[in-house]
Amino acid sequence: MRRDRGDDEWRSRERWREFFDERVPNDTDLSEEQLASLREAEIDDRLAASVDDEEIERRRRCAHYRLLDRLDTDLIRTYLDEDAEFWSPRAPVPTTGSGGWRRPSRPGGSTTGH
Repeated sequence: MRRDRGDDEWRSRERWREFFDERVPNDTDLSEEQLASLREAEIDDRLAASVDDEEIERRRRCAHYRLLDRLDTDLIRTYLDEDAEFWSPRAPVPTTGSGGWRRPSRPGGSTTGH
């Protein structure tokens, strides 16, 4: 998968044909028909691999939901409750130096919350 850079020039089959043709060696043993077939297959692959930011976001959200479907609901609720408490503006602010209060580690050892 390749992120689409929003450049309309590279969404054009004609631009990809030019790109392909510029790179074909002069001494190729392929017939014109074979070369055209190979070129069109390559263009199809490149265009299919390009996705825009909206599609990337859609795929990301779908993947997150598939993952959430497989996790224990109580575990998710516990995590969200702990996360809300951890980031609460009413939570004590850590101090520097020895003896200061420190937020407890998150599951997995992180004290940053993520």
